[in-house]
Amino acid sequence: SITEIHIDHRDFVTGMNFGSREPLDAEATTNSQAVAMLIRSYLSDPRLSLNFIARLLAISERSLQRDLRKEGASFSQILARERISAAAKMLKDSDLPISEVSKSLGYSNQAHLTRAFIRSMGITPTQFRSRI
Repeated sequence: SITEIHIDHRDFVTGMNFGSREPLDAEATTNSQAVAMLIRSYLSDPRLSLNFIARLLAISERSLQRDLRKEGASFSQILARERISAAAKMLKDSDLPISEVSKSLGYSNQAHLTRAFIRSMGITPTQFRSRI
């Protein structure tokens, strides 16, 4: 059986921060921040996609794309940023092989993580880990 969670965007923005259970400040929370928080919560979930996040927020994909574009962001940019951030944390805080880090973050293979990591950080995951 599948359980679906739908979050009204207004409730999300003025409601609770999932990680800390502290109320969010509606003025400080943008659509891109809300999407980033949801992406962080679902990084290892194979369902993670624009459609999935839009459904959680109970808005259409197109509306979410428009809202993000108004803030100068896109779903793919936010997803890439959150994946690299999570990869850097995992590389720093664990001894997991890079292939496992890659798989756990939804990359199809280690080479994709390496390319994204170089694009974002300017070094390979191996170089990053050795410099810590």
